[in-house]
Amino acid sequence: MDEQTFWQIILQAHDASHGNMARKCELLTTQIAQLSEEDAVEFRNIFDATMRRAYHWPLWAVAYLIHGGCGDAPLTEPTGAPRSETDPLTERLPKLAKKFW
Repeated sequence: MDEQTFWQIILQAHDASHGNMARKCELLTTQIAQLSEEDAVEFRNIFDATMRRAYHWPLWAVAYLIHGGCGDAPLTEPTGAPRSETDPLTERLPKLAKKFW
């Protein structure tokens, strides 16, 4: 399991769920259950690392500026899943944050 595969799994669930978070969670659970134990653990490790990257002040500061204030909604979805877009916000904003700090 690498980050590219991690995001492919997230994106497949995102695309197939058509915006339905409950369905996305079901799809992710099914896909993760099909992984080897080693890959499932690595999926969790990548997920945790992605969430840690999202909870840093420069990222929040940029999100605050972009959105005119923010809670965790711009960074995560209600269930705590990282946003699953083709260019994840958690990957784009740190680069933008470096321009400000």
